[in-house]
Amino acid sequence: MEGNFFSKKVLSTNSFSQILYNRINASRRQTNGDASKAVIMSVLGKALVISQFVITSNTPLEKRWEYLRPFFSPEFGSTTEFDAAELKDHRARKRDAIRGYIRVSPPPGVVFTITRKKALYDYKVLTPTPIPFEVSDLNEKGTFSWTVRTSKNDFGTPLTWKTPYRLARIVTDAMPWPGSPDMRIIEQCEASKTPLGERRIYITFLNGESWAIAFPPKDSLVPQPPSLPKLFIRGFRGKGFAKSDRIYGKAQEPVKAKKESHGEKTEKESKEEVPQEDLPNEVVWQMDPHKSFEMSGQYFIGSESPPPGGPGKCRYRYQEKDVDAGLLECHEVYGFHWIYLPLTCLKS
Repeated sequence: MEGNFFSKKVLSTNSFSQILYNRINASRRQTNGDASKAVIMSVLGKALVISQFVITSNTPLEKRWEYLRPFFSPEFGSTTEFDAAELKDHRARKRDAIRGYIRVSPPPGVVFTITRKKALYDYKVLTPTPIPFEVSDLNEKGTFSWTVRTSKNDFGTPLTWKTPYRLARIVTDAMPWPGSPDMRIIEQCEASKTPLGERRIYITFLNGESWAIAFPPKDSLVPQPPSLPKLFIRGFRGKGFAKSDRIYGKAQEPVKAKKESHGEKTEKESKEEVPQEDLPNEVVWQMDPHKSFEMSGQYFIGSESPPPGGPGKCRYRYQEKDVDAGLLECHEVYGFHWIYLPLTCLKS
């Protein structure tokens, strides 16, 4: 009886172990199958993402922007600023060594190659990474652009961001002129009126320097150039006119025969001749005279109070709806040979 009981007990124990073993193996097979399915689905998902994210040289620009937009923060086309923590570094501000960042997060399996304008190397981005932009990347309008490539077959997509800053060009009286200007970042521009009603703008540069510029009570318009004709006017060939197929709006002067002087100058021509070194330096304005106003250089105050009756001239143009910023240009004002300032606060 004992033997039979023992054998039944062993048999029942063995049967239980076998059942448990079989269930464990079945569970393992199911788990391995699920894991394999998960891996396969993950690979297929990545392949699907990559296949959907193919940008080639034939992809239209609008479609490229649509593909790339979700992977940049803030989005390109929007306005961004320099990093708030770096703006607190006054030493970096004086050197214009401030940076901002764009967070780039490529889709799985895709490598972004980013080219910055002034960078010495390209950035290859596979995982979410903050990519810097610097002062040297900004143009006069305060925008900066990158070129992004997603594969060897992608020649690159231009992406542009805006900033609230503007780029001033300045030549101090200690610098050679004519010569290359110094670039300064305008961080803030504010327009106001004094208690006496005088119009002024206050400019703050990224390096901490501040300027004040006053304006006359009334704007004085610069002599406007004649408007250009909208169409070509057909010229003609006739007696006394120079031969020309087309002339622009204004009839040409009749050709007058000149008497041969054999190298001799008349008395009137000799009197009108002025030595080249005695001629005054001609002011070449960078600003278009269209809708521009002129004022004396004494209104330019800068960071110090200039002596009264200072030399020089300034021109300015107000910001309009279709224009990014107003403009102020001065020549030979107190402390400077030349300044050129795009100003977002210079409004009519």
